[in-house]
Amino acid sequence: MSSTPIFEIIPVPSSAGNPRDGIERAPEVLLAAGFTTALEQAGASLVMSDADIPPFRQRPDIQAGSTIDFGPIRRYAQYSQDAVASAISNGRTPVVLGGDCTIEIGVVAAHIAMGRNIGIIYIDAHCDLNVPGSAPKMTDGFVEGPDWQVNGHMLGIHGADDGLARQGPRYPLILPEMLAVVGSDPAQTTEFEKAQVERLGLTVVPWMDAARDPEGVIHTLLNGQFASADTIIIHFDTDALNYPKTPIAEIALSIETGFSLSQAARLIHTVAQDKRFGGLTITEISAREEDSAEPKFQYAIGRFVQAIAPSIAVR
Repeated sequence: MSSTPIFEIIPVPSSAGNPRDGIERAPEVLLAAGFTTALEQAGASLVMSDADIPPFRQRPDIQAGSTIDFGPIRRYAQYSQDAVASAISNGRTPVVLGGDCTIEIGVVAAHIAMGRNIGIIYIDAHCDLNVPGSAPKMTDGFVEGPDWQVNGHMLGIHGADDGLARQGPRYPLILPEMLAVVGSDPAQTTEFEKAQVERLGLTVVPWMDAARDPEGVIHTLLNGQFASADTIIIHFDTDALNYPKTPIAEIALSIETGFSLSQAARLIHTVAQDKRFGGLTITEISAREEDSAEPKFQYAIGRFVQAIAPSIAVR
């Protein structure tokens, strides 16, 4: 990676993989809150993507017993792949503003298609190792859908949607050693996921361990598991944040758990200072129109932007 990257900001306004409304508005809300301004003020150079990906709102009716439509999920993963591949081809570092977590499949596919040997630091309260049918029904009536299945699909775990699992230049898209989940909440990990972690020997760093020493955890990964990788990318799901302190995630499960904004920024910044840093994806911000105008949300999203956007600037 260049020591002075030019970031390409790629909005992917899709909630195809999550039925809760408002996620598709997150890129718009992040930009309105000054994401690019905060990045530029930190000394970074950037351009906006010309991909012009259209918004997509998943109807909030994916409930227990219903069929998940993977068509839009595959389509937006492809949009993401094409936009990220274009950014890389132009020598830029992609910063993808989602959207739900399933867009990460396209982000990863783009890096691999460009011949990169990647390491993925997946900052999330969940391991996202489920497949259709393995996740429980949630208290709000929804089954946790494809957004809880991203790594299950990229790893080609049995039961994954075949079309989505095979989206990209190879199958499975990634190997276990290419992935480290940082910030997981053991209480939010399904029994199916626990079995996959054990079976695959996956690296999972619980949130409390990463919160105690953000820099140390990242340096251990960079110098150990990912020592031979030529590109390190970050996936950041905002449900890894403590919800009462930063109430922007699409689901409020991290009540007595999760990172502060400072801890999350330290994790991201430590990766971004590595010369192999290859990009950031931000996902799962709930930006429902009726909520995003509220002063509490505006304050929270403003603090988020001021903490996270500068964290990727090279200093």
